[in-house]
Amino acid sequence: MRVPSTVGLGLGLAGLLTAAVPAAATPQQPAGRDAAPPQRQHLAWGPCSAAQTELNEAGAQCAKVTVPLDYADPRGRTIQIAISRIKATSPDARRGILLSNPGGPAAPASPTPSRSAPR
Repeated sequence: MRVPSTVGLGLGLAGLLTAAVPAAATPQQPAGRDAAPPQRQHLAWGPCSAAQTELNEAGAQCAKVTVPLDYADPRGRTIQIAISRIKATSPDARRGILLSNPGGPAAPASPTPSRSAPR
């Protein structure tokens, strides 16, 4: 009986690992769930609340966007997230948008655009 060489074992193992990696890296949907397509929402932009003086002084507008509470269950319960924007002062010189999302539990992100606006 012939004993496999170290090189042969190494090549065989490399082949097995190469074949296994793409299968392991394939994203899977949660069992029994279909991914919901993104929903288009009409955002009702308007004045920010009186308590958001920093945003109001910067000329910001505020709105709320509805998102799933749990992205693993996109058709389940939803929550509303407050967002804000400051429109370009020179629309012809505008180069796109600046999107920021530094908020978290007990840390609002809505004032961030006003802190980034030129003074």
